[in-house]
Amino acid sequence: MTRYFIRLTTFCPLSLALLTIGLASPASYALENTPAHCAAPLTAGVVKTPTEALAEKAPSNPVSSDDPAIYLSADSITSTRSNQFDIDGNVSIQTNRRSINSDTAQYNQQQQHLSAQGSITYREKDLFIESDSLDISLKSGAGKAENTKYHLFSQNTNGIAGQITFKGSQVKLEESTYSTCEDENKAWQIRAKTIELHPENNEGIARNMRLEILNVPVLYLPYISFPLQGRKSGFLAPRPSYSEDEGFDIAIPYYFNLKPNYDLTVTPRFIDKRGAQGSAKFRYLQQKSSGSLGAEVLPNDKQNGADRAHFTLSHQSQFSETTNYNIEYAQVTDKQYFSDLGSELNTVNTTQLSRGFQSETRGRNWLFHTVIQDYQMLDNNPEPYRRVPQFNLNILDKIGPLQWRTNAQYSYFQKNSADYIHRAVITPNFALPLKRQYGYFIPSAGIRAAAYQLSSPEQRNEHFINWQFNTKTGLYFERNTDNAVQTLTPELQYTYIPAKTQSTLPLIDTDLLNYDIAQLFTINRYSGYDRQGNENRLSWSLSTDYTRNSASTALFYAQLAQAVYLSEHKSLLDNEKPINKDDVVNAAIIKGNLNSHVSAVAQAYHFSGESRLNNGNMSLNYKNSHEQVEMAYRFRDKLVEQVSVVGILDVSSQWRIASRWLYSLNNKRTREALLGLEYNNCCWAVRLMGRQYASQGSTDLHTSIGVQIELKGLTRIGSSLDKQFSDEVFGNQ
Repeated sequence: MTRYFIRLTTFCPLSLALLTIGLASPASYALENTPAHCAAPLTAGVVKTPTEALAEKAPSNPVSSDDPAIYLSADSITSTRSNQFDIDGNVSIQTNRRSINSDTAQYNQQQQHLSAQGSITYREKDLFIESDSLDISLKSGAGKAENTKYHLFSQNTNGIAGQITFKGSQVKLEESTYSTCEDENKAWQIRAKTIELHPENNEGIARNMRLEILNVPVLYLPYISFPLQGRKSGFLAPRPSYSEDEGFDIAIPYYFNLKPNYDLTVTPRFIDKRGAQGSAKFRYLQQKSSGSLGAEVLPNDKQNGADRAHFTLSHQSQFSETTNYNIEYAQVTDKQYFSDLGSELNTVNTTQLSRGFQSETRGRNWLFHTVIQDYQMLDNNPEPYRRVPQFNLNILDKIGPLQWRTNAQYSYFQKNSADYIHRAVITPNFALPLKRQYGYFIPSAGIRAAAYQLSSPEQRNEHFINWQFNTKTGLYFERNTDNAVQTLTPELQYTYIPAKTQSTLPLIDTDLLNYDIAQLFTINRYSGYDRQGNENRLSWSLSTDYTRNSASTALFYAQLAQAVYLSEHKSLLDNEKPINKDDVVNAAIIKGNLNSHVSAVAQAYHFSGESRLNNGNMSLNYKNSHEQVEMAYRFRDKLVEQVSVVGILDVSSQWRIASRWLYSLNNKRTREALLGLEYNNCCWAVRLMGRQYASQGSTDLHTSIGVQIELKGLTRIGSSLDKQFSDEVFGNQ
C-alpha cells in the first residue's frame, strides 16, 4: 500500500509531494501527576496501568514547537477543489500543538478547518479524546467532538461525553461523566448534563449532576463547583461517626480558599444527643508571621442545657533575625468540653489549656526570654500561678580558659489580687573545661540565690542562697576493626551541694525530675528554682557503642551507671523517695539496631535494698518510610505499669491497618484501644476507625466509630490514616 505525506504551510502556495513510503514511527507521551502508588506492579515488564496503556494509544507528535507547518499523511489524499482536500485511510495530522488520527477527514487549507470521521484520537497538551467525529480549527484550536471518551492527564480524570467543546485549556462536556477512576466499573463518578473545566481558575462546574458510587446514585445537585487540583473553595468530605454516649455525629466542613496565603474552614456539625454545633478556623501566612483563629459553639446542649464553646488563637512571628515571638490563647466554657465534644484523640484527655505570650531575643553570647502565661485547668488539680510576666536572661561567655554562665530570672506569680509572689533568681556558674582527644576533665562551681516577696503577711520576705560544686571526668577508648569501630567511655562525677533549710520558701513551679539514668548525673534533681536538693554524691558510668563504618548510627549502645550517696537527702518533695547515707542507685540502658528498620531499647532504674526495679521500660520498634510498629512495657514503682502495642502496617499496596492498645497492669484493664483500617487507590479512599477510651476524670470506657470517605479529584479529607495516627497515637504516649 502506498502512503502519502503532505507538508502544508500558511505562508506559501499549496505544494504536494511524495515524501516517503512506509509507516510513521510510534512515539510515547510523558504523563504528569500520576501518583506513584497508582502504578500496578510490572510482571515481566508487560503489565501497565490504564493511564500508561492509554498513553501508548495517544498519537505521536514529532513536530518541533517552533515549526508552524501542518503535516498530513494518509493512504490517499485528493484535492477536490482549490484549498480543499479529501483524506482517506490511516489519516494522521500533526502540528506543533496537537496530533489527530482518524479513518477519513476533510481539510480546508484556507480556513485551516478540519473535519474527521471514524476511530478518531485527538491529543492536545493534557487532553486526549477518542470519538466518532471531530470538527476543529487548527488555527484557533477551537473544536467539537461527538460520542467521545476523554482523558485529562494532569488531573488524572476521565469519562464519556455525548459532545465535547474545547478551546485552549477550557473544556465543556455535555451529557457526560467525570471521574478519577480509570477502570470500567468506576468506584465513583459524576454524571451531569454539562460539566465545564476551567484549569486557569482551577475550577470544575457541573450542572444537573448526580453523584454515583458503585453505579448507585447517592446525591443530586443542580450545581456544584469542585477543584481540579490542590486548593479550592468548596465542601470537604463529611466526617460521620457514632458513639454510644453521643449517638450519630456528622460534621460537613466547607473550605474557603480566600487567598494563596490565608483560608477559612467553616464546619456545621450535628450531634444526635446534644444538638447543632458550628465551628470556624481562619489561617494566615505572611512573610514573617503565621497563625490561626478558631471558634466552636454549641448552643443549648441537650444533655445539660448550657451553651458550650471553645476559642483558640495562635500567632508566630519572626520580628527580625534575632527576635521572634508567639501568642497562644485557648478557652473552653467547661471542664468536660473535650471529653464530651473532642473530635481528636489528642484532645479528649486534655487536662489544661495554656495561653500567653513568649518572645526571644538573641545576641552573640546572650539570650533574653519573656513569658506571660496563664492556664485554664480542666481537671481537679489546684489552679497554678500565672506568670505575669517572667523575664529570663542567659549569658554564656569565656574569660581565657574559664567559661562562665549566668541565668537570671524575675517572675511575678499571681492567682488573684490578694495572692501573688515576686521571685528573683540568679545562678552564676564557672567552669574550667579541659578537653583532649583522649578524655576530659571539667570542674565547676556556682551559686544559687533567690529572693521572694509574698502577699502573705506571715511570710512577707524570704530569701535563699547556697553554693554548689561539681566535677566530671572521662576517658575515650576506641578499637577499630576491619568494618567497624567500638568505643569504651568510663566517666566519673562528684557533686556536692550543702543542705539548706527551704521549708519557708513557697513551692511554685518545682517538681522532681524523671527517674532515669540521666538523673544520676544531674546537679539539681529538681526542675524550677524553688528547691535546691542537697547532694553529696559520687556517680560513675561505663558506656560502649559499636558502629559499622558504613552506618551513621550505632549498631549497639550500652551504658551502666551507679550513684553512691555520701549523705542523706534532707529536703524532700511529697512524691520523692527518701535517700539515706550510703544508699546506692543503679541504672542501665541498652539500645540495639538489629537492621536499618528494627531497633530495641531497655532501661532500668533501681534503689539499693529494693526487691524489684523501681523504674524502667522496654520497647521493640520497627520503622520504615511509611510503616511503624512499637511494642512497649513501662513501669514506675507503685504508680504506673502498662503495656502498649502501637502500629501502622501495609497489608497490601492498597490496604493499611493501624492500631493502639494500652493496658494497665496495675488496674488489670484496658486504658485505650483503637483500630483503624484504610483502603486507598487512585480514585477513592475509605477509612474506618473505632476506639475505646476513658475520658478525663472517669474510669468508664467510651466507644466511638468514625468513617472517612475521600473521592479523589472531587472532594478531599483532612488527613490520611498514617498522619492521623502518627500525630495522635505515636505523639500521644
